[in-house]
Amino acid sequence: MDRGVNTSCNRLLEICKSNNIYIINGRIGDDARTGSHTYLSTNGNSLIDYALCSEDLFPVISKFIVHDLYSFSPHCPIQVNLNVNS
Repeated sequence: MDRGVNTSCNRLLEICKSNNIYIINGRIGDDARTGSHTYLSTNGNSLIDYALCSEDLFPVISKFIVHDLYSFSPHCPIQVNLNVNS
């Protein structure tokens, strides 16, 4: 949903690429192929809250959700569920 790219975004992408880290937003669960906004304000909406992981963790991620906005914050909570054996 967020097509804007800025210096911070470019830095994050470079860090991810150099460390084999992936942004979960827009890849998994209810947010797959969407990349929902995580920050909603009168000045505009954007995707600024991320979940990051290594490729090894993708098989244990069972759910990724960007929740609806809460009244006390302009940030939408994100949820990542992991299936791990204890």
